Amino acid sequence: MMKKKPWRLSNRLSMINSGKESNFVKVFHGIPSSSGIAIGHALPLKGVGINVKRAHANEKELQEQIALFQKAVEKTKKELKKIKNTVKHEIGLEESAIFDAHILLVNDPNLVDKAIKKAIEEHVSMEYAFTETLGGLVKVFENMSDEYLKERANDLLDVGKRIMKNYLGIQMAPDLAGDHTDLIIVAHNISPSDMVELGKKRIGGLVTEVGGTTSHAAIMARSLEVPAIVGVSNLLSDVCPDDLIIVDSNNNKVIVDPDEETVKEYQTMRREYVQYIKSLEKLRNEEAVTLDGKRIKLEINME
Repeated sequence: MMKKKPWRLSNRLSMINSGKESNFVKVFHGIPSSSGIAIGHALPLKGVGINVKRAHANEKELQEQIALFQKAVEKTKKELKKIKNTVKHEIGLEESAIFDAHILLVNDPNLVDKAIKKAIEEHVSMEYAFTETLGGLVKVFENMSDEYLKERANDLLDVGKRIMKNYLGIQMAPDLAGDHTDLIIVAHNISPSDMVELGKKRIGGLVTEVGGTTSHAAIMARSLEVPAIVGVSNLLSDVCPDDLIIVDSNNNKVIVDPDEETVKEYQTMRREYVQYIKSLEKLRNEEAVTLDGKRIKLEINME
């Protein structure tokens, strides 16, 4: 008989009743994308938007801007290749393939070449031409009915922002120093490359307002074993920096400003969950055999 999992709320005698929430405790739900329980303080990331006004550029200005833009594109390729190699050696080959897709997007003539052509033909700044071209392509993906292809809009936006970051000389990812296992990242969305950087900082958990289980950021969170819940609508408006947050991906709960009793309950649940995972690790190399001696072969189709 299989043991009950004590870290499941439904299997505990002392359950956290969301019906007894105070005015200060907020519970949100989304899409669990990486299992686990994290308790920590919020770091809201507002993100860097790309909003460029139409601006005229003469021939001389355009030549200079196009040269700078092409350098930014080349720098972006080098950065993505470096990230890919890091992920390949530190996380895994399958996860590194995410960045092959990003490199292909940088090389896509529908993005870079089309933007340069637009700038020349319309006599507009390279910055404006690129953001307009990028926005048009992102909308094409966002309007697709297939959820997997829809998610690729985020990859395209990530690549576009990286190119613009290099073109304008601005920083994309937060600069975090040291160990941040008590830090919960709260963002509208997060790129897989940012997820890699944040994973190196040993963040405690991740919550985003958009995304699904097939998003590349969700895949990276699972690979890095960072508890994550995505698709939590309008969360940023209810979270302030340093708010105490519990991310319970096992039960699809994001709890903001929990009371002391709830925190203690979740600290116990987290310890039990870690012990449960460790007990499973001992079975990793055991044969899958039923009590009557039949061997079971498992195959997984992972997207």
